[in-house]
Amino acid sequence: NLVYSFTFSETMNVDTVPQLSLGGASGLDAAAITYAFSDEQTLVVTVAISDGVNGSASLTASGLEDPAHNTIDAQVVAMVIDTTVPVLPTYESVPELTRFASLDRDFSSEADATLFLSLNGETTTARLDSAGTLAHTFTWTEGTNTWNAYVQDAAGNRSDETAVQSVVYDGTTPLLSGLDAIFTGYASGQSHDLGDSAVSTGDAVYRFYFSEVMNTVTVPRVVISGGTGLVDADIAEAFADDTTLVVTVSVSDGISGYTALSLVGLEDPAHNTMDAESLVLTVDTTAPSAPEWIGALSTPIAQ
Repeated sequence: NLVYSFTFSETMNVDTVPQLSLGGASGLDAAAITYAFSDEQTLVVTVAISDGVNGSASLTASGLEDPAHNTIDAQVVAMVIDTTVPVLPTYESVPELTRFASLDRDFSSEADATLFLSLNGETTTARLDSAGTLAHTFTWTEGTNTWNAYVQDAAGNRSDETAVQSVVYDGTTPLLSGLDAIFTGYASGQSHDLGDSAVSTGDAVYRFYFSEVMNTVTVPRVVISGGTGLVDADIAEAFADDTTLVVTVSVSDGISGYTALSLVGLEDPAHNTMDAESLVLTVDTTAPSAPEWIGALSTPIAQ
């Protein structure tokens, strides 16, 4: 409904029936007009607007007079009627998981409408431009963020709300929280931190434990520096679970001289990449020489 209050400079003849008419936009019905004097100087006119009525229109009030029958000129009120609901705001896709603290997105809907965007329970508003677009920057908090939006035009028509969406912001770089090593062929069950690892022939199995869930689809690159004899087939890596990586180095005779094992390219599901992790690795597959007999001592040893 449109409600208009006509306020006059003096007491009016409230028994006079004013002449009220509508013009302009199609679909307006004179029967939709009601009026009443709220007091002797104020006339309130209500126009009921049906869905589908749009466009420029006017309301004319005439026949108004004071108790002495002095008639005032006809009063004309121009209006713009808009009952069209704005379209649901559209936007570029928003990821469900991100490592970035902010995200720029463009919204589109009715020109000059106002966007209402709720993020984590707080609502902000901004006006779309004459082309019906608005650039918006999301600022995430660490963890799960929820948001949705709608638009409302100047006439108060409100669009439907977008579906509530969740975005997980993870800006934390994963860390190595522990390391175990098991050596087969000469020892087993050994556990240690990132210290020296002496390897003879057999398998050196390293279990890397991480501080959070890792991206198990991305396979890290294992780099062993120094030495000779190892080939790619001698090194295998696989995730035992989403927080544990197992690296197996198979050492055979003739392989020696390696000094370090490094992991490169480890990341979490949000693609936060951790720094390369290295441990000292000493490979020695050379058997000691046979003991040399140097003969009996010529002088007895006193007992």
